Amino acid sequence: MKSYLLFPLLLGILASGCSGLTDPEAGNGDRIIYNEVDSNKSYISSIGTDGRENRRITEGVYMLTSPAGGRMMYMKIDSARRLVTAKIDGSDLHEIYNDFIRGSISPDGRHVIYVVLSAGQHNSFLVNIDGTDKREIVNNDCGCRDDFSPDSRSYSLNSRGALYVGDVATASTHSIVSVDSAHQITESAWSPLGNAIMYVVDDTTSLMGSTIYIADPDGGHQRATYSGATLSEIEWSRDGRKVAFIQGERLWVMNADGTGLKPLTDGSPAVQGFRVQWSADNRRIVFTEDQISSRNSCVAIVDVETDAVAVVAPSGYAGFFAR
Repeated sequence: MKSYLLFPLLLGILASGCSGLTDPEAGNGDRIIYNEVDSNKSYISSIGTDGRENRRITEGVYMLTSPAGGRMMYMKIDSARRLVTAKIDGSDLHEIYNDFIRGSISPDGRHVIYVVLSAGQHNSFLVNIDGTDKREIVNNDCGCRDDFSPDSRSYSLNSRGALYVGDVATASTHSIVSVDSAHQITESAWSPLGNAIMYVVDDTTSLMGSTIYIADPDGGHQRATYSGATLSEIEWSRDGRKVAFIQGERLWVMNADGTGLKPLTDGSPAVQGFRVQWSADNRRIVFTEDQISSRNSCVAIVDVETDAVAVVAPSGYAGFFAR
């Protein structure tokens, strides 16, 4: 289940923190931006990777995607689902749209893609960070996950049946990959090197299998790198050499070519289906541990080499390294 569909249910089940102690040696000066829950109230907060110095940035919101370009994007939780962008410290707010589903920020912090559900149709829009120059880029398609190229000049987004690429300057969008009705594209992510796009194709007939593909940005040189049980939350390492994903309530990592697959967690507690993210040095991954049966959820970091897990925020979810 995708993280952007879970937020209405979370406030009641995340109030209790995960058991376990924070490792004081886990951090090296980085900070984590995450969704904190305390007494059924929601906050965007910042905490050191050593679990210290928790700072609440803003209240009554739900952060949707990784901060980028020194800015974050979140949903204001009130009578409407309001899309707001702001600097990491919570200043310079811009309200862009009401009743949207999801979105992402370009690496340079200048543009936003967001998806709106209206009259049963999913429509995707590209706007400036302050909400100006709104342009529709895909009409009546899922917009399941969107991403920007590392240079912020191009974007990608996938629907159930196609993978699209577009130009930020012109907002022109075209399909580079399509699948038949027995399959659907569930996720896509641009390589941090800018030379490839990774995407996931699920088998809709069995509902039990996923295949990871990599293609050039023009759709050429398509190749499968991994096939297995249904997976989600694919994420490139910052150097483009490895890929992390969630499968079977465990966090896995492999080389970008599909070799060297190994689990980083053992599934107890389970890894929840929120976005995961690599640290700048490619040594750690931040993720959400969740035990629905005990009503616990927390933000944790795992060392990719040693598999050591440290709880960073004992009552929260969907954490990202601040950029």
